[in-house]
Amino acid sequence: MHLTYSGYSQLDVWAKPQETLSEATKVVDMKNPAFIYLSNAITATYGVSVAPDIMTGATDSRHFLPIADAVLRFRPYHEEVADLARVHGTNERVAVSDLGPAVSFYMRLVQDLR
Repeated sequence: MHLTYSGYSQLDVWAKPQETLSEATKVVDMKNPAFIYLSNAITATYGVSVAPDIMTGATDSRHFLPIADAVLRFRPYHEEVADLARVHGTNERVAVSDLGPAVSFYMRLVQDLR
């Protein structure tokens, strides 16, 4: 891949694509306190029931796998199929309408921490 930025100066970047391999994450029991805590925050913020799902892609949470009993991933915003093509690419973004609920979710998550 070759990227060129032309502004006051020119920057050439060469990158060799590499495949990222990692082990599947541990299964977290729905009775685990971390799952219950996260589920409660999701339900309180969005008014929906929670069910386990799979989040594809490597996230920074993988660095916690060796030291944590439960590593849970959650995106506090709505995602359309068209958004998937923009992940880590041109026009990657979160809808403005999703920002308020996402902030509310994280505030609740931190405030309810015991």
